[in-house]
Amino acid sequence: EGAPPPQPWGTTIAGGTAAAGIAAAGIAAAANSGSARAGGGAGSFSSLPRGSTAEQRMGGKVAELAPHPDVHFELDWARDITVYRDTMLGAGATGLVYKGEYNGCEVAIKVIIPSSGHHGPGAMDAEDISSMQQELQIMARLCHANVVRIYGGCMSPPNLFVVSELMACDLCSHIHRRGKDAPRLELRTVLDLSLNVIRGLVYLHSLDIIHRDLKPGNILMTEDGIAKIADFGLARCKYKTYLSTKKLDAGTVAYMAPECFNDKLGGVSTKADIFSLGVILWELVTQARPWNGLNEFQMIYQVTVEGARLKIPDDPAECPPPLQALISSCWASEPRNRPAAEEVEAALLGIMDSLPRG
Repeated sequence: EGAPPPQPWGTTIAGGTAAAGIAAAGIAAAANSGSARAGGGAGSFSSLPRGSTAEQRMGGKVAELAPHPDVHFELDWARDITVYRDTMLGAGATGLVYKGEYNGCEVAIKVIIPSSGHHGPGAMDAEDISSMQQELQIMARLCHANVVRIYGGCMSPPNLFVVSELMACDLCSHIHRRGKDAPRLELRTVLDLSLNVIRGLVYLHSLDIIHRDLKPGNILMTEDGIAKIADFGLARCKYKTYLSTKKLDAGTVAYMAPECFNDKLGGVSTKADIFSLGVILWELVTQARPWNGLNEFQMIYQVTVEGARLKIPDDPAECPPPLQALISSCWASEPRNRPAAEEVEAALLGIMDSLPRG
């Protein structure tokens, strides 16, 4: 039961890769971390029971959505999917992403591994796997133009993988790969991308879903330049890891709201995502990395204790006053003082409408 699944890259690749070894070892560790088959066999997660823990955590509104008939979570690793060799698209705290094929279409395949890569604090145990199984079932019910689609996968150890819509790149690389001397993104482009993100967020929040890890690396882009929110289901497991280990990378902390670190502010709500969005808006406008040069502890101190915020450009051509005010409101210290997602969308549309035509 503890053996890793067949390697998706095949056994004939000369030399292999370090990432391949990490993936195989990680999946084996997940399988060995407890009673691996929480809930039964591979097909036992095709329906989500009413009143389940995942429903209660994320709100019953999601459960009212009809399951998509083409989403399956009992896929067979060897039979149903093909993973292209040497096509690792990225690596994150919860897994490695490869390009592959499913049902005749190119897709992204995320191989889930323990976030810490070992059996210590932060490793994915049987409870984590069970939670992720339920939450991915919920996520697979979602359908919105600005939310990355999940097509299925398998969440029965030792085969842990998720099949989703294939995207071209993430927003982080789209912003920063141009180089510091490249021309800034045009304001209209900044607003277009911002509207993509906020529309996805309006949809998620309408279903009482909190992302918890909204950042440019979790916003993916199509070839046509459309931005879509991703990783909102796996973000909960990542946040749980933070609560148990108090370890997060600086690239995540830079976007986190003060209430994530201060219980006196009332806990995490949808307004935490709005704070993150404010940082993303700032990054789109400036094309700089937030809190660059500070480590995660310094960031937390500056934002939570000192109440410091990133400097918003005051050039109206770069960042019009209404956009300056919107960014500032998004990262208000008190969650109740931040706008709702619908209000952010309305403000962005108003700014877009005020731009000169032509």
